[in-house]
Amino acid sequence: MTKHCLVTLMAVLILACIFVQTSVAAVVVGSCKTGVQFSTIQGAVNASPSGATIDICPGTYPEQVSITKNLTLTGVSSGTSDAAVVVPPSGGLVTNGNDIFGNPVAAQVFVQGATATISHLTVDGNGNGLSGCATDIMGIYFQNSPGKIIDNAVRNQILGSADLGCQVGLAINVESNSGTPAVTISSNSVRNYQKNGITASGPGTSGGPVVTITSNTVIGIGATTAIAQNGIQIGFGSTGEANSNHVIDDIYINPPNCGSACYGSSGILIYASSGVIASSNTVESTQLGIVPATDPTYGPADGTTVNGNHI
Repeated sequence: MTKHCLVTLMAVLILACIFVQTSVAAVVVGSCKTGVQFSTIQGAVNASPSGATIDICPGTYPEQVSITKNLTLTGVSSGTSDAAVVVPPSGGLVTNGNDIFGNPVAAQVFVQGATATISHLTVDGNGNGLSGCATDIMGIYFQNSPGKIIDNAVRNQILGSADLGCQVGLAINVESNSGTPAVTISSNSVRNYQKNGITASGPGTSGGPVVTITSNTVIGIGATTAIAQNGIQIGFGSTGEANSNHVIDDIYINPPNCGSACYGSSGILIYASSGVIASSNTVESTQLGIVPATDPTYGPADGTTVNGNHI
């Protein structure tokens, strides 16, 4: 066997060994656990096979994460530390896709066309570097993707004061224009967002994600003249339920004599989606409590069940 053949064979064996090791061993971001270790979340995502679980050690990770395969990402504790924090890169967030309506987005954790579970992470948009209304900043974004978003802290998906009137800034957003993926959004802490805290959207009356939004705490920015926020929005053909959530501090101060141009912030907005259930929620310090709204273009909000809420 020639020297060239031996080198080639050794390279193949090394690559095969790395693949097998990544397939069967724990995949770890950081060094708090034994396993196949990576310094970045995206590096672990790229190297992991479909179906893998990635444990993310406490630390700060300045990156935008894109997921297009079936994965579980979980923040883990180490000693007295338990915060795995995703923050914008040093140069700020950049556009990394479009939403289902064709608008550019800058998502911090973007799941597209895959089944994923995202849990025990902090996703912080502070220092995002975005300006103007062209690009929508999002914290955790599921597009055409079933899965779970559980026990995360999502915050600061918001622009500077000069751009606070832009209709962008979604802390947790799930959308679908392909099928009706089931998504559970549970036990998250959401605060300091710009437009909506938790959002589920489809492409109109043809259907969108089927969501279970439960036991989340959603805190708006309080009374403001800049933007009409919504704590939770299920709309544009999405279905499902919002139950046992605590939503506070969404209040829009209208200008004097606004007439037919007056607007309001909602604790839970059900917009052009039928058959949605809102039960056992607490909505406080919010202009409008639970609002089903029909849209002449996108469809009705008929068959809404509103039961046992404290407003």
